[in-house]
Amino acid sequence: TIDVTPFVSYRQTQYILGALNEGQNFDFYPSRNYATVGLNTSTEFSHIYQGDSTKYRHSVIPEVSFQSIPYFHQKNHPFFGTQDQIPYFMQTQPLQNLDLNPGGRGLQFDYEDRIVGRRLANFALTNRVVKKNSAAYGSQYDQTFLFGISQAYDLMEAKKADGLPWQDIRGILNVRWGRIDSFTEAFQFPYHRVTNVSSRLRLNVLDTNYFELIYSNYLNVPARPADVDKNTRLESLWFSTGLNSLYASLSGSLEYSPKDSEFKRYQVSAELIPPGRCWTLSFEMRQALDLKSDFVAKGMVNFKFGN
Repeated sequence: TIDVTPFVSYRQTQYILGALNEGQNFDFYPSRNYATVGLNTSTEFSHIYQGDSTKYRHSVIPEVSFQSIPYFHQKNHPFFGTQDQIPYFMQTQPLQNLDLNPGGRGLQFDYEDRIVGRRLANFALTNRVVKKNSAAYGSQYDQTFLFGISQAYDLMEAKKADGLPWQDIRGILNVRWGRIDSFTEAFQFPYHRVTNVSSRLRLNVLDTNYFELIYSNYLNVPARPADVDKNTRLESLWFSTGLNSLYASLSGSLEYSPKDSEFKRYQVSAELIPPGRCWTLSFEMRQALDLKSDFVAKGMVNFKFGN
């Protein structure tokens, strides 16, 4: 079978800027409204493998979707900036000064303040394995393997002479087996020749206790490939552990920099949960190991009333 899901939405945003426009002769109450239409299509190929008391279902799910904003209207106002110049792949990038400066890229309060992806086609492929265990109390289902990859194509960028129509290739890999859980997420930017990776490997011990290794390799990707500065790449390796009981929990992390070949900082947190579980006492501290930054420590008491 093929699943076909059309959708349509309309969004109206009304801003009340007050004193932000005094003396500038701009509208105090700018607004924006736009309609979005789209179509999602997908299908699934699957097969079940039978074991003695365990079944595995392997599924492959290809998806194709289209999205367009056929109607778009907003007041002529510097608050909105130049949102049409923001490539779709930058919607998940961290904020920069260009986002917040007057007349900048149209982001003032949050990501809803700018419009990206005015006309897109998206292609995705998901590969999943689900395990079913039969027991006396019923069946238990666990997703043991997940691999997904997707990429969008910007139809408006394709019309520009120097456009970048193919967006970043996004991939995820999640493997769970027994007490081992690994998760990797990667973003490959084809025009910039940059790949950002974040990976986690966790060993669960005695249910809620764990040891964890987290690796990240990240570069803030600019709008144009020529502006890539590979010297700004950040790479870190975190060693973490967590100990949990009915009435208390303790966790700690230590960061190592492969680029500088040294440990950078640590953080420790603890939580006390007395019987009754109506209030908790928590404590957290962190500091860089070179002692050049300030030592940060904070405590908190939380009360819970009712159910």
